[in-house]
Amino acid sequence: MINVVHLLPHLDSQTGGMERQALQVATALSKKNCNVVFVTCADWTRMKRDRLRSIDQFGGIPIYRIPTIRGWRLTNAFLFLFGGIVSLITLRRRYTIVHAHQIHTSGIITGVLKSLLPSKSAIVKNPGGGAFGDLQEMEKFWGHSILKGFLLRMIDVFVGVSEETVNEMADAGFQRVKLIPNGVNTKLFVPVSAEEKLEIRRAILGPVAHDYVAVFVGRLGPEKNLLVLLDAIAEIELDVFLLVVGEGAQREEVQRYVRTKKIQQRVAFWGTVNDVHRFYQMADVFVLPSLSEGLPNTLLEAMSCGIPSVGSNINSIRSVIDHKHNGYLFKNDESQDLAEAMTKILTDPHLARFLSVNARKIVEERFSLDHVAHEYVRLYESLDKASLDRM
Repeated sequence: MINVVHLLPHLDSQTGGMERQALQVATALSKKNCNVVFVTCADWTRMKRDRLRSIDQFGGIPIYRIPTIRGWRLTNAFLFLFGGIVSLITLRRRYTIVHAHQIHTSGIITGVLKSLLPSKSAIVKNPGGGAFGDLQEMEKFWGHSILKGFLLRMIDVFVGVSEETVNEMADAGFQRVKLIPNGVNTKLFVPVSAEEKLEIRRAILGPVAHDYVAVFVGRLGPEKNLLVLLDAIAEIELDVFLLVVGEGAQREEVQRYVRTKKIQQRVAFWGTVNDVHRFYQMADVFVLPSLSEGLPNTLLEAMSCGIPSVGSNINSIRSVIDHKHNGYLFKNDESQDLAEAMTKILTDPHLARFLSVNARKIVEERFSLDHVAHEYVRLYESLDKASLDRM
């Protein structure tokens, strides 16, 4: 058996793509000769409210939660650093590999752990590229060049989820970088019939009557560029209802903007959900207007459900969407261009069907969860052997 601990700042909310990706990959790995354990943080208020234990299970996988305090960012960073190192040392007999899911948070903890327990192997994944990516966040730290040098010495393998993130890391001087994309559970995120779609829509929205439903799923932050999507909703002439699924620091600002644009009757905020696949399946179009992504998990999930998708014209989205073949691209800051792309898809059933079939096909061929888990198992096996040799 391969014994691995997955380390990441958040897991319980399943709001962002990183969290859902970590859970899906870990679940798939647990079926492939891997013993998996989670170490993560959880808001103390939520732990009390939802009766979450510090030592528990999440999705059938053992989880160790480090309590944090909502809104206390610097304190929480220290709690994650200190609590993560203590947890990993305490659990040292349960793993040979640490798999961190972010460079500037859990990656730093993994580097410190590796300096204390050099027999362990360390993987650090870079889930985000572009202007809001991991490398850019790390550059905000004082002494970031020293920190980067430390990670280069300590970490065995870095993983980039797309060619963009791999190239960014190579340009920044990172070595031992391997490309392993995000994966999708194609057995959960599946297309449904028109009748099932209508049933799901009624179950979620009730008797509200709108001609079309658009969906955005993701963390509500500036990198997601949600304001341009709201502008498009205001400009589009069709009766389109937008569901915003997710939470984040920008929620209040986005809600104020909805009121400013006077589109309150056309937008609903749904917060965090556990059955996100149903929200894709009820949609007529999925929109991801991001300014920065690694390899967008939500886009892959929507496409796996066969939902025609529109994404911003950035490298990471272009690596998935072939314009007018399996989705549409729009010019990042042009709401009119986005509104026109949505209108084309919503008013042309033949186009929507064409995009749907091709979207599902590319996910099955390149981004299935089984394929991604297999790639990680191969990487773990090579590192596991190296760990045993060092012991």
